[in-house]
Amino acid sequence: MIGFNIFLASVHLGAQQSNENHNVSDVSKASLLEDFPLINYLNRDNWIKDKSDHYKKISDMIGLDATIEDSEIEDKVVKSMNSQWQEFRDIVMQKLNSDIFKGWPSANKDLKIEKFYESDLKNVRFSVIKFNGQRSFKFPVYLVHRKGINVEDLDLVVLNVLDEKGWSDFISTYGKVFPKAFDSNINVDSHDGESFESNRRMFQNQDWGMAYFSPRAIGAMASLEESSSKDLISKRLNLLGESLEGMQVFDIIQSVNALRMIEGMKSVSLWMQSHDNMAVNLLYASLYVNNIKRLDLHGLPESHIKGPTYIGIMNYIDVPQCLALAVERTRIVLYQSDASYNPFAENVIDALNFNSKSLSIRKALEFD
Repeated sequence: MIGFNIFLASVHLGAQQSNENHNVSDVSKASLLEDFPLINYLNRDNWIKDKSDHYKKISDMIGLDATIEDSEIEDKVVKSMNSQWQEFRDIVMQKLNSDIFKGWPSANKDLKIEKFYESDLKNVRFSVIKFNGQRSFKFPVYLVHRKGINVEDLDLVVLNVLDEKGWSDFISTYGKVFPKAFDSNINVDSHDGESFESNRRMFQNQDWGMAYFSPRAIGAMASLEESSSKDLISKRLNLLGESLEGMQVFDIIQSVNALRMIEGMKSVSLWMQSHDNMAVNLLYASLYVNNIKRLDLHGLPESHIKGPTYIGIMNYIDVPQCLALAVERTRIVLYQSDASYNPFAENVIDALNFNSKSLSIRKALEFD
């Protein structure tokens, strides 16, 4: 049931946060952490339950006077850790820009959108806008909501960033109902009537909109790369010093920029969600997009070792560090099979006194 699951998940009663299934071998070995000993100290599984003891150890690391009152230790340690965290964050963003994503074009440069399609059926409005990409490609963004409600009156819009499975589910939900919204080479014969009806009921009951986007080599964009396979596309990009997944991050950023160019959309709250490796792409994209209300990430890999690939990324950070950077900017909900995740981001939140509600880790729903 594409799109509807995010709202079922948001009221799921099985929300749990747990590090119990992690041990020391699970923590990330991102190289840049070695240059920041206080931040690297949080790269462990037992921070939260031994917090007071850790503060005493850190006070030795930063050379606090041994006679200092215990009540002052935490304040001074937190200030030192915050200072080092800010330096770490700035260097990471600098390295992402100069080394990891150096092949990106300039975001928003000459970005334009055009309305490609709009239709009402069964009290559902289905719209398609396209924005200009590289090499004259046009990337479609699909927007769905209840007929009769203006975009600016929506309570929120959820942008679903689709991988291959997500694209297949999306097409089976809407393709046969709105066939003219899709290019002629896209097969829209299969239809999941139950999924369509679930979404239609959601639009009837809530002032919500759902948007859908597939980055390059996925879904609508899979057939536009000169009939090349994903492997061939990756090889071509690798020769230019970029990875396919790295360019997909850029495409996601541009999809948000394009969505917000729709008249009335700029002031509407934006949620975003994705699954598995594409969830990592979305996580990195969130570092470059402002005013995201919430990210829902399903099955987020705990390391780039499991995917996706950005050339040279492990010289600097791994997925848990990106997660920690992102929770400074927006609320994030993870849906994992065992309701647990690498503890680094939780440790950063706790040690640096970030908003404790900025990260939730929940058990994945059955249909994830």
